[in-house]
Amino acid sequence: MKLLELFAFGTSSNVLLNEKKSFLFILSFLPGTIAFSQSYFGDTYHASHEIFIDDPPCSCSWEPICQSDWAIDNSLTASYEGVFYADGKPRIAQKDPLTCEWSWVTPQWPNLELTGLVAIGGGLFYAIEWGGNNAVYEIDVPNSSYSIVGNSPYPVNFTGTDLCLYNGEVYYLSSDGIVRLNTIDPSESELVVAIQLNDYYGLTASPWCNTLLAIKAIDPNNIYSIHLVNILDGSISQLCIVKYHFWAFSSMMEYTNPAPCSLTLDLDCNDDNSTRFFDCLTSEGVPVADEDI
Repeated sequence: MKLLELFAFGTSSNVLLNEKKSFLFILSFLPGTIAFSQSYFGDTYHASHEIFIDDPPCSCSWEPICQSDWAIDNSLTASYEGVFYADGKPRIAQKDPLTCEWSWVTPQWPNLELTGLVAIGGGLFYAIEWGGNNAVYEIDVPNSSYSIVGNSPYPVNFTGTDLCLYNGEVYYLSSDGIVRLNTIDPSESELVVAIQLNDYYGLTASPWCNTLLAIKAIDPNNIYSIHLVNILDGSISQLCIVKYHFWAFSSMMEYTNPAPCSLTLDLDCNDDNSTRFFDCLTSEGVPVADEDI
């Protein structure tokens, strides 16, 4: 049975659109719980896609939604307010997943080459300089301004990078691995997965504990796949094959904080705690006066 449905920008049960088909999506989820039917969106060149992942994680599938006259480069991010954005190198675009309509939301800043993008809410974003000294930029969309907060010691991939939120912290793809970005002092950023990831593109939070989802290009046929990357032990496993040039995706799962790592058991079987996977230890077991664990 398909338990986990990853829908481009939202499932039909929790997405509300206004009559003008605005970019604002209102999604309901409970932070800190294991969440199913979370919303993921993928982009391949000029198309938006809906993604489905089975649980336990063993396969996935995708379906096209709409065609666009603009191709997302290599990064897509969901804001806390439910609006989705993409990097256009020297500026930022806002894109509607259901219609593929898009518009620029910042000016085209001269001599600014950015790669990767992550929204942190309130119209604020982080991005990293492409081909320079790994300068980390804070971008203020409402005020059409930006500033450099520092330089990371870890270079971005030669293909570009992607950033995401997980458990309240920012991560990005480096040619050295996956980096936990220190947004106060980028020079103090930490390499948490030390493995070369030059052929990886998109990065986002997963529904599983201490795990990110990343897109990898598989040669020689330009086939792409979604991989699970454990940020504790550095293990990487392939989840599924996806469409050609599928290189950007994001999800409101990035705002689940704390991350879905805690399961609770109803030890005394009094139904004061419900979980997706466990009911209670045993209905004939030893009595337990629980605050469930």
